[in-house]
Amino acid sequence: MQIARKPHTSFTHSAIAPHTNDANHAKLASSIVPLVTLAGALSLLGVGLATAAYLRRNIRHDIPQMPALDGNLRFAQTLAGQLGYYSAGTAKRGTLPLLLIHSINAAASAYEMKPLYDYYANGDAARKVYALDLPGFGSSDRRNRDYNPTFYRDTLLEFVQQKFKGNPVDIVALSLGCEFVAQAAQKSPQLFRRLVFISPTGLALNQQPKVNEALLRLLQIPAWGRMIYDLLTSRPMLAYFLRQSQRNQFNQGLADYAYQTSHQPNAPHAPFQFIAGKLFTPKMTEIYAALTQPTLALFGQDNVSRHEMADELRNLANWRLVEFRQCGGLVHFDDLPGVIIQINRHLK
Repeated sequence: MQIARKPHTSFTHSAIAPHTNDANHAKLASSIVPLVTLAGALSLLGVGLATAAYLRRNIRHDIPQMPALDGNLRFAQTLAGQLGYYSAGTAKRGTLPLLLIHSINAAASAYEMKPLYDYYANGDAARKVYALDLPGFGSSDRRNRDYNPTFYRDTLLEFVQQKFKGNPVDIVALSLGCEFVAQAAQKSPQLFRRLVFISPTGLALNQQPKVNEALLRLLQIPAWGRMIYDLLTSRPMLAYFLRQSQRNQFNQGLADYAYQTSHQPNAPHAPFQFIAGKLFTPKMTEIYAALTQPTLALFGQDNVSRHEMADELRNLANWRLVEFRQCGGLVHFDDLPGVIIQINRHLK
């Protein structure tokens, strides 16, 4: 009895069939992929437009702005426009004014210096204290203009000359504000007696600031830029960023004021240029090292800005560096008593 065998041609056909199907599948897939990609892009565009429409309808950009600090809120007329500044406290004979400079971010204002301001505003501190809102932020002029380090340096110099009549001041600055103060103090050292820098930027290893022009152009498209800014300054995002800079109890007052001040007319202009990298200065370590004033730098465990190059300053005779290992970048919010001890020791 013979066992029937399938013809060879049948085997050949069965072997070829899968390759034919693969080719058909590949052809089908090649025609579907662009459609899927287009559908995805349209979906994202639809989500973006819907989000933008929602934000335009539901997010106010004219929330009444209350003063950030107690005391007197006054205004100085400068080449940068109107600058708002707060003042309080009583100067003891022989003490210099103390000027506080906030950082730069999407929701910056003089409120960032509130713990120090409140301490020195108390009569027992025996100092006259001032806190400035930098242009583009808080109660100061926020027009659409070119914001850059030289602009902030010269604005600061004009304000100090105008307000203090050429007499020197002591100054405490935070984060990127330290870079502007350092450049002002380098240009006109006679106006600044002693400097205090809290979490100064410009000390990261291999830091090479570069302006992202494409990002800046995107941000300056009204529909997209406003949507991005509204997302960055939403309450959840502000809380997230602030928690990156605080290790101890979260400061709700700072978060609330950040939301309020970031929802003002013209609020995005300066922050957009900051986000695009326009406000950073190359080789800041060299500028810091060239300062002649006695300088105190206070560092926490900062998740935002690094300071590997700080050791370049440690052995300079006019520099003193103090690290607060249990604090975030907002050292004066996390450990005000410890910061006050260091500042008062430095400003004697």
